[in-house]
Amino acid sequence: MAVMAEKLASPFWTLTCAVLLCLGLSLHAAPAKAQADNNRQSTVSSEIQKIRQEAWDAAEKEDYESSFRLYKQLADAGDVEGMYGLGVSYGKGHGTAQDNEKAVQWYQKAAQLDHAASITALGVYTELGTVLPKDAQKANMLYERAANLGSARAEYYIGYNYSEGIGYHEDDAESIRWYQKAAAKNYARAMTQLGLAYRSGEGVEKDALLAAAWFMKGASLDDKDSLFNLGLTLDQGHGVAVNYAQAAFWYEKAIEAGNIQAYNNLAVIKVDGVGVARDISQAIELYKKGIAADDEWAMANLGFLYLKGEHIKQDVEAGLKLIDVAVERDLNWAVTKLGVAYEEAKGVRVDRHKANKLYRRAATNGHAEAMRYLGLNYENGIGVLRDPVVAEQWYTKAIEAGDEKAKELLQKIKTKNTKL
Repeated sequence: MAVMAEKLASPFWTLTCAVLLCLGLSLHAAPAKAQADNNRQSTVSSEIQKIRQEAWDAAEKEDYESSFRLYKQLADAGDVEGMYGLGVSYGKGHGTAQDNEKAVQWYQKAAQLDHAASITALGVYTELGTVLPKDAQKANMLYERAANLGSARAEYYIGYNYSEGIGYHEDDAESIRWYQKAAAKNYARAMTQLGLAYRSGEGVEKDALLAAAWFMKGASLDDKDSLFNLGLTLDQGHGVAVNYAQAAFWYEKAIEAGNIQAYNNLAVIKVDGVGVARDISQAIELYKKGIAADDEWAMANLGFLYLKGEHIKQDVEAGLKLIDVAVERDLNWAVTKLGVAYEEAKGVRVDRHKANKLYRRAATNGHAEAMRYLGLNYENGIGVLRDPVVAEQWYTKAIEAGDEKAKELLQKIKTKNTKL
């Protein structure tokens, strides 16, 4: 409680609390069931309600054999929650062998009784083409039916599919509208998406502070991605002052909630030792956990530590092996940084041709920094034939992609080219 009190007293939290109050949002997490689909409530006997609660409690404790038995008892009595529970149990293999066909059968029985969560589940099966024929438009129709019955999860899926153009024409504004509906029902994943939208300006006017407020709201509901993005907000100073200590706090919370990316970001803070005590051994362990979870950012960062021998014993072979995976996955930052390593002999022998090849790869994928490096090398004839015109073209592309440093370089080369 002391840690939380200290954070609530910070300028960031004071400002964010003000925004949340303006939004009419609460900092306190709603009960877990508030995030669940809001189904039509029917009058049930006290005995049925008692068994339902026992089944829910058993599932929460991961006593799946008991929850499956109780759901079966309920379903046999014609109870819709028991039918849904069996669908979940068969779909996840909880208390019984995993069987998607049986899961769909039970969801269909519950859907006939207008059970919103079951209809949403059928939408997912239809969208993925698991058991049911793959059909994005039909899936959206099921989501819309469930949304009309009050399903926040269905509203979230509709918002996501509008955002990605899945079964709908891509429409960011419509996506936002559906995310807002789901967020109003305390659906945390929708809050994360609203935060991302306000940070990027997709579908709404860009507003970094409002983005932070939505991440904070989602974090209050223990959403792993909101927790991560709240850490990222403080780490990179999106609309707030940079605060690495608080960023580390939220990355730790994100890790506890199951976010994979947070391993890498927390490790970077531990390596830099700004705002927190430097702890290389802990950073390496965090990177390794991220790698075990198949995160290419962790692979690249640990790889570069090995490559350069920074803070740890140099191991070029191990470093390149990790970095190469990130490069093959087109992690543009890693591709460009490896190019710099080859150009400047950082852990590897100089190979300017290879450096330019890597820059071009990242630049083709839209990486602004790589475009600027290509511009510099064409301007100065490094690893390529000197060509001021091509250099100017790459600087222009870098600026268009958001690279501020390329602006001065472009102005200088234009002045030189004019004099030629």
